[in-house]
Amino acid sequence: MVRADTATGLRLVQVVPTLKTGGLENVSTTLAAGLVPHVERIVVCTAGGPAYEARLREAGIEILPLSRPNPPKLRRIARTAWQLARVLRAERPDVVHAHYPAAALAAGLARRLARARGVALVATYHGVAPEKLGVARRAFMSGTDVVVGIGPSATAALREAGLPDSHSATVFNAVEVVRRRDPADVRAEFGAEDAELLVTVGRYVPEKNQALLLDALALLAPHRPRLRALLVGFGRLEAEPLDAHSSEL
Repeated sequence: MVRADTATGLRLVQVVPTLKTGGLENVSTTLAAGLVPHVERIVVCTAGGPAYEARLREAGIEILPLSRPNPPKLRRIARTAWQLARVLRAERPDVVHAHYPAAALAAGLARRLARARGVALVATYHGVAPEKLGVARRAFMSGTDVVVGIGPSATAALREAGLPDSHSATVFNAVEVVRRRDPADVRAEFGAEDAELLVTVGRYVPEKNQALLLDALALLAPHRPRLRALLVGFGRLEAEPLDAHSSEL
């Protein structure tokens, strides 16, 4: 059990589908570790992954194994819900915090199975492909008390898909800023000492849409000759050639 002198007595269960490398996983892990001094107990239910398990354990957080809720396979979601219901009966949390629509759907089912109506269910929306917004909205409406968008555009997208304003809120993702190198050294490494430098960090996958950023920069480049962009990340699109517009940047 994780305790601290400043703990409030609050008990929390976080539901995170996996602990692979990604923004959702990083945010949920950072949040869990940051809450340790402020709550009586917090556990993370997840299918696991090598990227963040060690960090959670170092923070003193117990990791409980949970099958990954894998839509559209409803059988997988039902299995996750049964497992999570057992956790709710054992842990008796005050709050369940689910990340991702399928996790929220499983958590809503688990709350019913465990007959834990007094447990608050919060879900965080990190974003999905536009064609999946309707499915996400239905998953969130199946049993959550409130859905938190990680930014105004995320919350607005859900509301446009039909999520009521009263059922949604916006809480910005926090960022831990740790300066590891002098900015001047980084600029010098990339020949951008006197440039208007834009830096974006994210996995190279379609949903991050770095191609849209490159298209926008290509429109600005003729009018801002000092403009440069630095893309930081990795992913399966890394080997693909950049859009032809990017040759001007």
